[in-house]
Amino acid sequence: MKDFFISYNKADAEMAIWINWQLKSVGYTTIIQAEDFGPGDNFVLAMQKAATEAARTIAVLSPDYLQAKFTAPEWAAAFAQDPMGEQRLLIPVRVRPVELTGLLKAIVYIDLVDKDEEEAKVSLLSNIQRVAGTPQPVFTKTVTVSASPNKLPHQASNYAEHQVGQINRTLQRNHFATHISHNRDRKTHGFLISGESQECPEDARYKLSYLLKEDLISHFPHTPEIKRLHTEKSIVGGKQPEQYLWELLARILLCNAEKSAIQVRLSQLDKCYIFFRELPSDESENQKFLVDMLAAWSSLALTSNSPNHFLLLIHATESSKKSMLGWLPVTKGARRWRNQMESLLKQSNFLETLLPELHPPSKLEIHDWIKLHLVESAVRDSIKDLLNTKFSKDVSIPLGEFKKAALPIIKNHHSQ
Repeated sequence: MKDFFISYNKADAEMAIWINWQLKSVGYTTIIQAEDFGPGDNFVLAMQKAATEAARTIAVLSPDYLQAKFTAPEWAAAFAQDPMGEQRLLIPVRVRPVELTGLLKAIVYIDLVDKDEEEAKVSLLSNIQRVAGTPQPVFTKTVTVSASPNKLPHQASNYAEHQVGQINRTLQRNHFATHISHNRDRKTHGFLISGESQECPEDARYKLSYLLKEDLISHFPHTPEIKRLHTEKSIVGGKQPEQYLWELLARILLCNAEKSAIQVRLSQLDKCYIFFRELPSDESENQKFLVDMLAAWSSLALTSNSPNHFLLLIHATESSKKSMLGWLPVTKGARRWRNQMESLLKQSNFLETLLPELHPPSKLEIHDWIKLHLVESAVRDSIKDLLNTKFSKDVSIPLGEFKKAALPIIKNHHSQ
């Protein structure tokens, strides 16, 4: 059983989400439409199920709530189980001025009208705890499971990818940390990064790991959730950048593709998210479109207690080694793209969103990484042997190629 089912009208969605957030922050468990009802759910059945699976119902009172068709059965179901109010199964919370009549008139409600946020928080939680008591932590016994010899533990694999992800990423990491420190009051941070495809491997955790431990975790309590923004749609056809971004995000957040819905959904998430998109050619070439997408992301206004969220747009070019004309034309094309992007971002006052360009690490940089990130002598020696054999003739090594060769060594060590 959950502690509370939060019943509300869509006109009071922001306050309902705020109430939900406060209850969860002190340990109560909740059911709320904004989080727990997915696309395609039968609304009536989902409400009925929620009302029976929660110990108490919170009714978010407002004029819209009392006039809506579907909210009356929700609070009436709780009232019917406890008509005298002895068990306080129905807890009304008034969020807007409204005159109560009929059965609701006899029930004492928690009043948040005309209160500032801190005062409303104290009133809500103190009254809830008086009725429901202090939430008790749940103990779950952990059982040790032996790993299969043919399957590496997930934790060892992630740790290995994080270690390799630190190679040659100091410039990007420092830029990222500086941006966060300069924009502490912002809730949405957008970035654009470019580099050869070999420097942008497919694995999302590996690709973004340089943004995690040293910077994000030092600012935020939970490891960020990484989500790929993927769609088969094209921007061709006159779609506006902001609407296109809302559609990309709505697929992940399971909400309407509207700015207001995106803001509400992001505000109610319980940890920070990194949304990343590997840009297809038609989007990469439309640089003004990308700038406007970053502007739309930055325009989102989230609640004060919302986690911070991040958007990363990735422009990957072909490896210079693959060019039939040699490396020069590809390099010139990439440089021209970046120069144009810098100019556009500067005009829009978003230049700080452009992360330093990715480039293949030199052997010297890899040796420095070995000293800093590989503490086990056996792993160090194995990676050094790899450099002296497989990459003996290389001055710089594409990160994608190095990953393929080095990850099995590190994973195997950490899985033992």
